[in-house]
Amino acid sequence: LQSVASPLVEQLRSSTSRDALARSIGRAEEMSRQSPGLAVVLGDDLRDAHTRMEAETFANRNFKAEYDKFAAPLTAADSRPAIQDAVQVYVCVTEFLHSYCRVHQLTSDSQTRLREQFNRQLQIETVNHPAINAAAGGVNAVLGRIGATAELMWTSDKKFDLGGGTTPSEHEKPLYRLLNRALQDDS
Repeated sequence: LQSVASPLVEQLRSSTSRDALARSIGRAEEMSRQSPGLAVVLGDDLRDAHTRMEAETFANRNFKAEYDKFAAPLTAADSRPAIQDAVQVYVCVTEFLHSYCRVHQLTSDSQTRLREQFNRQLQIETVNHPAINAAAGGVNAVLGRIGATAELMWTSDKKFDLGGGTTPSEHEKPLYRLLNRALQDDS
């Protein structure tokens, strides 16, 4: 029984992401149903894992810490100003796409060119969107405030496609799904 319990206990204790912890809990609970004696051995570790799972909220995620940096008043120690203008959204999306591709090893020369092309097309479509131009008062939207631009980018259903069949299906998703996936994976 101990030889079965040891790897489960290790998984429950060492899971760092919310998804990995949920998978570990599910596996431990399934095996505990099959072997009641195992449920006794895993009891405390399983309860601790459930407590960790419930305790993880927006307030204790890395995203919240980053959010607070920009929501708080700026001080002289801040190295990066709060995002206020549409052009800053474009810079952040460019950085996000670059990091996303690097993390998921979508970094060949052709994938890099196609990522840059995708990013330019996204910017052009955003700037030309009627809601953006209306929000900017008919002025060049790139110079406008953040509101409509951030909202449009956050809800963009433009598919991330590096073309030529080089985008694995798990990454060929609308931009908003990539952003949400990155936030969910953040722990």
